[in-house]
Amino acid sequence: MALYAFANDTAGKSTCTGTCASNWPPYTTSNIIPKAGPGVTQNLLSSFTRPDATAQIAYSGHALYTYKGDTAAGDTKGQGVNSDGGLWNLVAPNGSLITSAK
Repeated sequence: MALYAFANDTAGKSTCTGTCASNWPPYTTSNIIPKAGPGVTQNLLSSFTRPDATAQIAYSGHALYTYKGDTAAGDTKGQGVNSDGGLWNLVAPNGSLITSAK
């Protein structure tokens, strides 16, 4: 599934809680040190503790989220969406944000 970053977040801190987190589920882990999969650079991965005490994964400093509107692999319906007070963008494999429109 596609992974997104929220413009209102800062490094190591998520501002997406409550209804926002229902629409944009945080990408969480039970491991403090996430393990990189194919195409992912291990040293860009990290995790931090969310306000609800779960561990959320970050990539290149961007807290990662999925989007409830993406229902199948390859969906990117959340790209460029402005909701919950900020803009949502896909996170590229190199850790940069994809800022082009849908």
